[in-house]
Amino acid sequence: MAKEGDYILPTGKNDGLAVAVAPEDLPIERFKEIIGVAWEASNKDGVNAINVAVGLNSNDLAEKVSEMNDRVDQLEAQVAALIAHLNGEGVVPTIAEATEKPTAPVQEVATNLEMTDEEFEAWLETYGPIFDQQMTEVKEFLAEKGADYSQYEEIRLVIDEPRKALRKMRDGEFLTSMWDRFERDFQR
Repeated sequence: MAKEGDYILPTGKNDGLAVAVAPEDLPIERFKEIIGVAWEASNKDGVNAINVAVGLNSNDLAEKVSEMNDRVDQLEAQVAALIAHLNGEGVVPTIAEATEKPTAPVQEVATNLEMTDEEFEAWLETYGPIFDQQMTEVKEFLAEKGADYSQYEEIRLVIDEPRKALRKMRDGEFLTSMWDRFERDFQR
């Protein structure tokens, strides 16, 4: 059954039929499949004919982009909170605590200090579980939203194997600018 305002997408079975999906239930990767927006509701199960506005209102996409931007802001705040914790400036935050907007900007301090291999492994032994826990929460959030990140190897590695990702970052094989900033902040 379709509700007014649902997105209309092909069934994917090459059968000439479409399905209605509520905007809040549509994964971002399916946005490109939208045929239009339901102008009316159907009141019975099965195949129905309804009026549809063909195409997509650009405001709909803007809203999704805004939601994604909010989530990126939350993840940035979470990383900043973890870095603060690693610097001894706080306790391990929950996602709810870490997603609050920081009250003051983080100041960067340039340094030439680097961790030795032994220091890094000791650090990873101590703080690796924090990253594991946080990425488990991120994975659960993405699963709840129906997001399939497995097609993006870099994101998959960070979420599914955070300690391996950190090692690769430190070795310069992966997200090098992110590691440079982390190591700079760690030395603060």
